[in-house]
Amino acid sequence: LIMLLNERKSENVYHHSLNCMSLSVLLAKFLKLPEKVISEIALGALAHDVGKTMIPRHILVSTSRNKVEQGIYKDHCRLGLEIVKPTDAFSPLAKSIIADHHEHIDGSGYPLGKKGSEISIPAKIVGIVNRYENLCGVKNKDGMELRPDSVLRFMWHTEKSFYDPAILAAFIKMLGVYPPGTIV
Repeated sequence: LIMLLNERKSENVYHHSLNCMSLSVLLAKFLKLPEKVISEIALGALAHDVGKTMIPRHILVSTSRNKVEQGIYKDHCRLGLEIVKPTDAFSPLAKSIIADHHEHIDGSGYPLGKKGSEISIPAKIVGIVNRYENLCGVKNKDGMELRPDSVLRFMWHTEKSFYDPAILAAFIKMLGVYPPGTIV
């Protein structure tokens, strides 16, 4: 799995997956989830974007995808499930992370528009961590990179309806007022 993720270094899928796994495990421990669930979260978070290995490179790196390209990109959740399906290494819980890490509790996510309790807690955890990880270092309209504290503020004020409020609050509390990478 790690070799497959590392195959396309230019998309940073490998490092992104490792970062998401680490933060997801920390958040799961912070939430005092059982060790067995934390292990499944680790595996699911590591593999959450494995479907991107099947997406054409030009679509992955595009900053302005058209509707068709966006549809192909969004298909990485389904493709990821196809990749892990033949193995017994992935439990239903780990598979739910791969399938649902882009679902939002208000139903505005993808691929199926699931809402609230239709999304597993591990998928909600990885969804929050994935979004945070994707936004850190992104350049804003002024060309400045978003700092971790700005990302948390944005997620809390602008995207709060997408996430389980208790899990998002725990994530912010876990990272603290000055998350790693913040210059104080």
